[in-house]
Amino acid sequence: MKERFTQTVLDLGCGAGGGRAGARAARCLRAGPSGSRPSKAQQAKKEAFGLSRDVAQLKKQIDNADYLKAQARASAAASDTARAADEVRCKQVTGRWEEFFLRRLQQINPAVEAAFIDPADFTIRVMERNEADKSFDDSSVGGSLKVVTNVALLLALRDLGRVDAQVRVPPLLIIDSPLSGLGSTSLDQETSLRLIDTLISIAADPATDG
Repeated sequence: MKERFTQTVLDLGCGAGGGRAGARAARCLRAGPSGSRPSKAQQAKKEAFGLSRDVAQLKKQIDNADYLKAQARASAAASDTARAADEVRCKQVTGRWEEFFLRRLQQINPAVEAAFIDPADFTIRVMERNEADKSFDDSSVGGSLKVVTNVALLLALRDLGRVDAQVRVPPLLIIDSPLSGLGSTSLDQETSLRLIDTLISIAADPATDG
């Protein structure tokens, strides 16, 4: 039926002045529905598909952002936990070091009653009998007090390394002229003898762990 109608249109277009009109009509007829513009329903469907795709991509980006935020929170929590553990460990180690420090101080200077090591910056305070406690600067400036404090602190660190494998200390301790800062009073001479005895006992220790 379509072919007959097309042929008829073509025949009609063969007359005078009707050739171009008939050809246009034939082309339109041949094109049919496929050559026409999309309907509003088709256009709306296409736009809806595009919006659906955009929404899916946006949701994926939001999910990724939430995941990254969760990872950041987990990382921060782990960092806080590790920092807290380090602080606890530092306080424990410093407490042990403080015990050895006091023991070495009293071995060389029996007048010492207390010694403190700050776990935050490792500054020290030493308190002797009937005297106010002295800061790090006061305890390591000159005279027998300087020698005793510095040597005792290093020996205490060595003692700590022998009982705690995680505390790394140099395998060799060199004390240059330990008596050079000591005076000539009877108290200084007694301190000198105790210091020498302490160093001799350490050097004579047959232990292989330093």
